Amino acid sequence: MENKMNIQVEKENLEYAELLMQDYAGHLGALSCILGYAYQQMIQPVQEDVLAEQLYQIQKKKMRQLELFGKLILLLGGNPQYGTFDSRIRSRIVPYTTCGLCYQQNCKEFLEKDLKREEQIYQQFQIHQKTIKDVYIHSVFDFLLEDQQEIMTLLKKCMEKDLSH
Repeated sequence: MENKMNIQVEKENLEYAELLMQDYAGHLGALSCILGYAYQQMIQPVQEDVLAEQLYQIQKKKMRQLELFGKLILLLGGNPQYGTFDSRIRSRIVPYTTCGLCYQQNCKEFLEKDLKREEQIYQQFQIHQKTIKDVYIHSVFDFLLEDQQEIMTLLKKCMEKDLSH
């Protein structure tokens, strides 16, 4: 679907680019999710290959989101660096750090944290969609919100399987 999506913006807007940096590489950004799901997939025992595969499918969705945000940031005149803007000094990028990643190894606990995070991301997407007054970006957020619902459904299925063991 992402190949068919026409990624464009009405005009350059650095404020919008800065806002999308949160979705790109912020605490709730796609980059953090990709790294978190990669870790969780890796630590799964061999017998849990079904869970590892589902985590990989979520990770692929997050990689697509990262690419979409990166392209939007570029079109808006920004530079999709791995970091976010410092709210006190707008021109300063705070480099991305992995210190906020969850390294929980208990499957039930990390799935619960993943679901909570994905729900927060869904809410962040809704806020950003309302804030950004660009019809093209709105359509991208429509896609992203649908994507988030699929991710949350996948996580709930993973949790149900894990609880049944």
